[in-house]
Amino acid sequence: KGRNATKLLGTEGYAPHEQFNRKVGRQSDFYALGRTFVHLLTGTHPSEMEALDTLETWDTHTKYPISSSLVALINWLMEYFPHKRPKNAKVILKRLHQIQNPNPILWLSRFGVFVAGMTGAIVSIDLFSPKACNSKLNDLLSCGEEILVPGNNLLEKQQGVEAFRSGKYQEAIAHLETAWNQQHDPETLIYLNNARINLKGGNKIRTIAIVVSLSRTDKTKANEGFNQQKAIKHLYGIAQAQSEAIAKGLNLQVLIAADANDLEIAPKIAKALVSKPSILAVLGHNTSEATQKAMPIYAKHHLVLVSPSCPSTELSNGNREPEEIFFFRVIHTNRIAARSIAQDLLQINQQKKVAIFTNPHLSFSRSYQQELQEAFALTGQVEREVKAFDLSQASFNPEVAIATAKQQGAKAIVLVPDVGSSPYGLANALKVVKSPHSRDLLLILSESLYNYQIPHQAARNRHLFVNLWNIPQNQSTEFLRTAKALWQQENVAWETTGTYDATLVIIAALQQQPSRAGVQKVLSSKSFRIAGATGVIEFEKGDRKENPSIPGYVLVKVVPKCAGGGYGFLPANQELKCS
Repeated sequence: KGRNATKLLGTEGYAPHEQFNRKVGRQSDFYALGRTFVHLLTGTHPSEMEALDTLETWDTHTKYPISSSLVALINWLMEYFPHKRPKNAKVILKRLHQIQNPNPILWLSRFGVFVAGMTGAIVSIDLFSPKACNSKLNDLLSCGEEILVPGNNLLEKQQGVEAFRSGKYQEAIAHLETAWNQQHDPETLIYLNNARINLKGGNKIRTIAIVVSLSRTDKTKANEGFNQQKAIKHLYGIAQAQSEAIAKGLNLQVLIAADANDLEIAPKIAKALVSKPSILAVLGHNTSEATQKAMPIYAKHHLVLVSPSCPSTELSNGNREPEEIFFFRVIHTNRIAARSIAQDLLQINQQKKVAIFTNPHLSFSRSYQQELQEAFALTGQVEREVKAFDLSQASFNPEVAIATAKQQGAKAIVLVPDVGSSPYGLANALKVVKSPHSRDLLLILSESLYNYQIPHQAARNRHLFVNLWNIPQNQSTEFLRTAKALWQQENVAWETTGTYDATLVIIAALQQQPSRAGVQKVLSSKSFRIAGATGVIEFEKGDRKENPSIPGYVLVKVVPKCAGGGYGFLPANQELKCS
């Protein structure tokens, strides 16, 4: 009898007031469901929260980041009066469809329950949907459970990731700190930061992901090592921003994803990331082609993608409404780069006839070519012959291409190889750079070749590079001072600067609204504005707004350093002065 009476009265903390008056209905179950959500999300029994007077503000004590729309749904389930709660399970499912994840079963599985359509019955299933960080290996994703950067096999680092994978964060920290002191590697620092905030625990860990061009093996000899170099430069930027954020009190966890610039792997990585609800935003991908493949997946699942390195105008959001925009970029578009090249060439060398060597089959190169043609049409003439100037062909002959350009009267060549995706683009571009027949031409090397290992050749033959960020390396900014000290390098690559700023953008959004929907809302707002390493960052339909006072691109030349040997970069319209 006593057992039946207890069952009728219900469980303290979960039962609504009407149940104690023996007036129960379907809405009473919904109330208990809401309280169950609160317990699962906070880790604290509802009766304990009532005693501590924290139940009304339960959403500020959650272990897992959730959107304001989910908070509103749970509060609706827990309304004091039964008639103010949902009428039936269909109403709940309808509301779920309106929330950011279109699959209500997936969303409910995150909290361990499933509302059965017509009956309102509750059936227990898996406690959580896929976590951002787990112990699974060889999935091209890692928060610290495995090493993704090839060739970085310090024993202490390996022991650190093994401890991380087992959840032994104190042990992981000890090993990773030793590895970090041995070698300043961005992957190590990211995993060390992740271990520290996981050891600390709490309910305010915010997880973001970065997709970089790491791979187990490169597909072509032409790209051997190049993708890894680019990936590490991007990791420098996010590791620095993460460390600064944690120092300021934001527990920012970073998941690294490796797509190898592979157009088949990129969408698979995107699908894996959107399936993990605790991932609140993504940085990447490295190339415009990979980004193009992945963008629809992120948009469908309402997960913001911020690009530090894809300027193709083909990625622009067009006429989408603010709430439909999920792609943002801190890099300026090719249109601005093309205009800068045309203007600078006229000012520096009065060049009016320019040949464009590119890959017309890929988004980055194709859009660059189109924008260059439009820009030069306003200032001079553009010479191009598609077959001869296509860098993507295995049969590309640099001598024939250079001779054709000269016959057409070109005095300069712009090289846009899109080295990340094309198997031949880099090799063919370097053939042009190294050819003795190009020495009497002015070569302009696109940002995809910036900082590549050809400074001696570029200095001797007066080649120019397109530099994305107008930050002199000798300028004493806080960002540059920290970056140079952190990575023990004299020069900071544009990929590092761009990724640092892209991370700052996401951090600024998370500080205001730490949810997927919140990040999108903040970034799509016309009032969004932050100061980054590259200047003020604002967006217009996802593209970075142009600031006339701070050029997004500038032509630079390679010059010998005044002391110590080696080479550095200097704006093309300036002369080297050594005291």
